Amino acid sequence: MPITVHAMRLRHTAHTALLLALSILVLGCSADRPSGDDDQTSEPATTASSLGIDWFQGDVEAAFAAARRDDKPVFLYWGAEWCPYCKQVKATIFTRRDVIDRTRQYIAVELDGDVPAAQQAGERFGVMGYPTMIVFRPDGTEITRIPNGLNLEAYADVFDLALNALRPTAELAAAAVAGESLADAEWQQLAVYSWGQDNNRALDEGSAREVFAALAKACPQSAGSACVRLALSRLEAEIEDAGDEPLEASVRATGRATIETLFRDDAMVTANLDAVLHAGPEFVSAVTEADSAERHDLAGKWQAVMLRLADDSRLSTVEQFYASYAPIGFMKMRDAEAPVPSDVKTAIRARVDAALDATADPIERHAVVTTAASLLRAAELTDESAVLLEAELADSKQPHYLMSSLASGAEREGDTGAALAWRKRAYDAATGEATRFRWGYGYVSSLIRLDPDALPVIESTTAQLFDELNDPKSAFFGGTQSRAARLGDALLDWADTPEKQAVIERLKARIDAVCATIPAGEAGRDRCEALLAPPPA
Repeated sequence: MPITVHAMRLRHTAHTALLLALSILVLGCSADRPSGDDDQTSEPATTASSLGIDWFQGDVEAAFAAARRDDKPVFLYWGAEWCPYCKQVKATIFTRRDVIDRTRQYIAVELDGDVPAAQQAGERFGVMGYPTMIVFRPDGTEITRIPNGLNLEAYADVFDLALNALRPTAELAAAAVAGESLADAEWQQLAVYSWGQDNNRALDEGSAREVFAALAKACPQSAGSACVRLALSRLEAEIEDAGDEPLEASVRATGRATIETLFRDDAMVTANLDAVLHAGPEFVSAVTEADSAERHDLAGKWQAVMLRLADDSRLSTVEQFYASYAPIGFMKMRDAEAPVPSDVKTAIRARVDAALDATADPIERHAVVTTAASLLRAAELTDESAVLLEAELADSKQPHYLMSSLASGAEREGDTGAALAWRKRAYDAATGEATRFRWGYGYVSSLIRLDPDALPVIESTTAQLFDELNDPKSAFFGGTQSRAARLGDALLDWADTPEKQAVIERLKARIDAVCATIPAGEAGRDRCEALLAPPPA
């Protein structure tokens, strides 16, 4: 979506949990800011890829040095081996000949979140999750952030836009809001910016509604699809700002007009594919009255387009899965308790089976299986979803991700024992310092929530999490730090008995010993020592 992971913010429709699983690809595998792994003088090594892009062989600082020497912009791709949506980017975007050709004009840097110092670099660049794609000038100035979920054929043009950009996207947004006239290419640059991963680069906290209202109003007709994308961004910002209240009548009318324009022709649908695939029930319910002829008409148009896209061979398998969700999403919009019809279940089951049979590439398959399991679950084929995930474990190089999905499914079904067993297996199977901390955090958090009296397991697992940090002075940054802080807060809230408070005291002493290995005065030491510290009186 133009602004954020839209399903994370659904408040107006009853299908939130179902669509969340299907639309997470728009932002990626995490909404947290990833962590950092080294001090300021040592940057992470980048990794090689066999997918065709000529990734820079060296650390991030060396990449920027090469960019200054060769007067080339830097394209930074931040990913993780376990992340299915990173696999989707690699299998669909990075294998395109036109994209590979465009990246030859950049210093292309691939940065895996588990390599040394990667997490600290992620904090430095304001990364919010996997995958993230950022373009910088040779001097390190950020130009733009490239979103996930665009029509695949658009990415070559997006790289061209970034290459020829005269001003950073954040500067363009400020200029447009101030009333400055922009060229059509600049409006397009604003429209295809990854607003959901902005992290206060172009949008100040709480400013989205005003900024997008100004951009949508100022966008000239000559900018075409860029204006529709910005208008859709405005609509989502209005929905987010309204919370549980209905939109104002004028905003609803503007939103309906935007949606009508969206479906004016196939080119407009293609240019706004991410919104078409992910925002339908939310937008339709926000701009129409319940049971109205307008809602029926608009929902019918949107669903018809999605069902057509479900069979469009130009879309990736994952995108076709998203489009296949339409009958469920719009049905749940009308009646959250309505059971999924048997014919819809049959069609989804057949689509999943055919897609799995046709997907042999292990890189793409990780994303396909993950999304297929979510689609089956949305279709109320819960047991089949679990069977699919379990069958994939043996051949998967990232089984811990699938195990986490199985844990979530078991918890939804009320099977606490199975949920915790899968969480533990996922943590045990995870590799890489940042990844193990992420999955260990998930396990301990689940224990606190589902089995709060398991004091020995909670204490030993938490201690293990911090003992596993290879270089404590570089560990307390970004995602690892944010998870450590959240875990500390959760443990303090959990400690409501003398026995639990004694666990906190022992853990605090254990963590303080880790903190003592970090030189005094460094940010990592201060962050470490703040963990499990009692709140000020």
